[in-house]
Amino acid sequence: VSWTASVSSLCLEGYRCVSAGALMVFAEALFVALAMESTDGLRMGASVAKLRLPSPNSSPQFAPVVVNLQSLPAVTAMTADPMSGVGFVAVHLPAVKMYGVSSTVFKFYTSDSSFTLYGKVDLSPYFPEGAVVQQLTVDPSIHQLWAAIPSEDYVRTISMDLYDVKAVVPGWADTRGGTPITITGTGFLNIPTAQFHCLFGERNSTNVTVLSSSVAVCDAPAAALDEGCAGIPVEVAMFGRPTANQVPVFRRASPIIVDISPRRGFHSTSTMIKLTGYGFASSEWALCKFYSPASAAGGGSANKEVVVLGNLTFLTSQSVLCNQPAILGGMPSPTYLEVSTDGFVFTTSRQQYEVVGEPAALALANPAGLASFLYSDVQVRLETYVLQVIDSMGHLLLDFDLAERRIEVHLDAQYSTAYLPDAYEHAAENSQRLEVDRPVLLCSRGTCGLSHGVSSAHGVATFSELVINAPLVGRYTLNFTHSSFASAVTFQFEVRFGRPRTLRFLTRPPTTSPAENHINR
Repeated sequence: VSWTASVSSLCLEGYRCVSAGALMVFAEALFVALAMESTDGLRMGASVAKLRLPSPNSSPQFAPVVVNLQSLPAVTAMTADPMSGVGFVAVHLPAVKMYGVSSTVFKFYTSDSSFTLYGKVDLSPYFPEGAVVQQLTVDPSIHQLWAAIPSEDYVRTISMDLYDVKAVVPGWADTRGGTPITITGTGFLNIPTAQFHCLFGERNSTNVTVLSSSVAVCDAPAAALDEGCAGIPVEVAMFGRPTANQVPVFRRASPIIVDISPRRGFHSTSTMIKLTGYGFASSEWALCKFYSPASAAGGGSANKEVVVLGNLTFLTSQSVLCNQPAILGGMPSPTYLEVSTDGFVFTTSRQQYEVVGEPAALALANPAGLASFLYSDVQVRLETYVLQVIDSMGHLLLDFDLAERRIEVHLDAQYSTAYLPDAYEHAAENSQRLEVDRPVLLCSRGTCGLSHGVSSAHGVATFSELVINAPLVGRYTLNFTHSSFASAVTFQFEVRFGRPRTLRFLTRPPTTSPAENHINR
């Protein structure tokens, strides 16, 4: 199959083509490097045109190399790298050789989706007397571009590595090491012979992953003691040759958190927390983290660590703001708040924080501090019992509970039959059972009944004036309930024999006797 394409059809709009300086067939396309001038003759330039093969009717694509020149350039050579799909074209400005002027090698993407120019290498610093590149070739075995520059007496060559570093993210790395740095560039090879590795200053990365020809991830090593504040260059090396692009990453020690306020937030509401300490820095990658270790989540499938990330706002070197985002539910205890300057390595000076969930149950405050037994009396006053609303993780709701709940309490009793009144045994002998399983009445503020209720406020209900009248010896159970919670909160105590208070006669003689019947007693 043969076809002809007019050079004039390959020019940019507003220009006419003067010469075709180089041709290349690559990746099923014909690339033509052209020198051109504007139709008014005032502007000069060069471009690369691309035609898909084998269709003679395909519309060309254009990648302008240089435009708006005052003199006509010469396009002298072109080649492409089969591994990266990058093309190279040599352009000499101006077209005639002049002392002190050398060629410039331009780089362009060859794919249809990104057929654009993206870089250049000016050879003037290497050939100050002037040089014109007449041929370009790629050595794929060592990933290098070679340029041939003939002169009157000999041919000079210069090699250029076909890989470079363009940017690193994040631009900060903790001095302890371990921050994964994403390196973008071109020409990365993930083959054993390339021996791809990353350099942070003079230190090798501890972990390297090549994701594509333009992206690699390298963990930053621990910082050297002599590293300054200006940052250290991040380079990549292949075939034993490192780049020299000098893209820096800055090292920063983790900040120290001294205090946080507030120390708790509700799960469904975003909460702004102020952290105070020292060593905070303004960084676009800074984050705060709410972290609950796996052991806090309990056993079974739920035994997984929980991590929630929030945005960090820099205020001063001694204070920052952390945004606790809204999440689906509370977090297990303990949950810690940590910060990171680089978004990956977090502080060791963490602070404990609570993310409170929805109301789930009642809990008795300080049950260990309540008396486990009381003494029987005509009237026994119970202790003060404080009931608190908690979430499924055991966090107190407190001010996060906006509902007013009526908490009920009633009393169950198990009497000790060994210490029941004598009437019990007498009734048993006559097959008449004494009613000892009768409900126990609770009294509060002069009112007695089967149960009493107290309304909660801010997730707390206090029972402070409960009384039992003349209780029998036995074991008693207080049951605190609310209709919205499945389980009751119980507290058991014993009623023991009352303490000695008075001394009484069981039997005694009459206080008087007849005068005629004196009896000595």
